[in-house]
Amino acid sequence: MGHSVAVVYGGVGYRNQQRALDRGASLVVACPGRLEDLLQIQALTLDDVRQVVVDEADRMADMGFLPAVRRLVAATSTDRQVQLFSATLEGPVAKLTADFQHDPVRHEVGSVNRT
Repeated sequence: MGHSVAVVYGGVGYRNQQRALDRGASLVVACPGRLEDLLQIQALTLDDVRQVVVDEADRMADMGFLPAVRRLVAATSTDRQVQLFSATLEGPVAKLTADFQHDPVRHEVGSVNRT
């Protein structure tokens, strides 16, 4: 498809991740902590990012990563689309939706009644 991908996450050295970013990536899959680290050392910028996908938003909230997610989304282009995937959409995740999505469309999978 002509797209290059960089994957960045903690627990490993920076070198290979920085090389992937230096080669240019049209898609970056990242954990919030490592992405903030790379931003701090100016290995990349998010100024031109127009598509943001936050997966497992409820787990991000449970693990205390929502402040980082908020900072990262705020660092992207103001002309962005934010897609949010979560098992639950209450509490802090609902606030994230309200703050970063405009006229959101909600899709639910599964029954309303739990068995």
